[in-house]
Amino acid sequence: MRYGATRAPLAAAMAVWAALLAGCGVSGGPPPYVPIESAPIQPVETIPVRVRAAWPALIAEAEAAIPTCRTLAEDSGRCAEPPDGMILALEDWYALGRNWLGRPLGAMGNAWREGPLRASFADDRLAIALSLFYRVRVGTMDGRRELANCGFDEPPREIVATLSGAVKLAADWHLDPELVASIDPANDCTASMLNVNLSDRFAEPLREKLQAEADDVEERIRVATAFREEAAALWAKAAEPIDIGRNTWLEFNPVDIAYGPARLTDDGQYLAIDLALKARPRVVLGTRPPVAEPAPLPAPAPGDIDPHFDINVRGLITYEEASRKLTEKVGGRRFDFLILAMRIDAVRVSGSGEKVVVAVDVSGTFNGTLYLSGTPEFLDRIGARAEGQLVFEDVDYTVASRSLLARIGQALFRDRIRDAIAENAQWDVSGELKDALGKVTRAINRELTPDARMVGTITSFGPGTVRVAPEGIEAWYRLGGTVEIAFDPF
Repeated sequence: MRYGATRAPLAAAMAVWAALLAGCGVSGGPPPYVPIESAPIQPVETIPVRVRAAWPALIAEAEAAIPTCRTLAEDSGRCAEPPDGMILALEDWYALGRNWLGRPLGAMGNAWREGPLRASFADDRLAIALSLFYRVRVGTMDGRRELANCGFDEPPREIVATLSGAVKLAADWHLDPELVASIDPANDCTASMLNVNLSDRFAEPLREKLQAEADDVEERIRVATAFREEAAALWAKAAEPIDIGRNTWLEFNPVDIAYGPARLTDDGQYLAIDLALKARPRVVLGTRPPVAEPAPLPAPAPGDIDPHFDINVRGLITYEEASRKLTEKVGGRRFDFLILAMRIDAVRVSGSGEKVVVAVDVSGTFNGTLYLSGTPEFLDRIGARAEGQLVFEDVDYTVASRSLLARIGQALFRDRIRDAIAENAQWDVSGELKDALGKVTRAINRELTPDARMVGTITSFGPGTVRVAPEGIEAWYRLGGTVEIAFDPF
């Protein structure tokens, strides 16, 4: 009697459960596998490179290129010290393209400088000013008749010349000025009887001579600022992974080089060239990344230079590790309802598409595998502190069994099992990521080559995205700051 009384309510309960399950839509296997997408390409960041050339040294190259007359000879036709100190010495008549009484007119004279050059740099342009003195005679080309002169038997006249032009970084890695000579007489020399401005006539041969001097200045600056070899060494070094300790590596992954306008530093001591490594920096946790054959040093191209950067820092929870930790937390847990009982034996974690799949092996009144799938997310930030905990969101549930008991059991226990898994499916990568913060800070403050040192500051650090990857769950932090490479190749 007692046996029959027990069986009747149980049978009725089972019938009710079976009816309730009719619309549950449980499947007979795990959810279909969805291929995992390839990792997104890290955006290109700019790492500024500050290159400086000593401004006094560059001006010294110009001083060396343009003669200076320290002592003028008594006849004022040549320089006594040094002998080659004249900028222009016309020893033959220069045709003026004019006639006097049917005879061609010409000019003869000289020009020199006594004081230092006056150099300035603004708006990407170099300007070198020279104060010159000159004397000029005008007469017939046959030399039989002098008709006028300036600067003889009187103080020499003055003329101001300028060598100016843009300065850029050449493709083969040197400063490349393009200087053009121009002349502006400070005071005119006019032969009224001939209606000729002698300073204008004398200016053309002087401008031609000064342009030759400007070409010499350009070449000297190109040679003095050539740094292709040093740039190639920096480029190769930037392509190597940097060991920042405990199987952690910083990779710059340089892809290109840009440059901005040259400028004079505020203290007037350096001509600075703003460069930037275009790179895809990242921090890699694990074994040393393979070092590929470095690409050839590219030619620099004009581009924007931003001192701010972001680095993706990856914290990885492998599926094996996630399975082990989750099994430790929920393995052996029992669920009971009347005479039905179920125990969690093991948990296996894998990836499918953008979801994490948790396979729960159970035993007891029935044996089988339950599947939960959900999206991993960062736990919400607590206050201003960036959290590194991953949690399970949007959990779905299926059962890999067509057994009636299994269907009944999973219906009875599904919410409790789902809650148990969701509550314990949390993996904390805070320590790993915050440890990487200190490592990256050290990594961006170090010597790269004998000519280059990197200096940086971390200004932001917080959760970014979570990605389901082939080998595990990737927790990406965004690490931002400023970084600069001080490069002194000269």
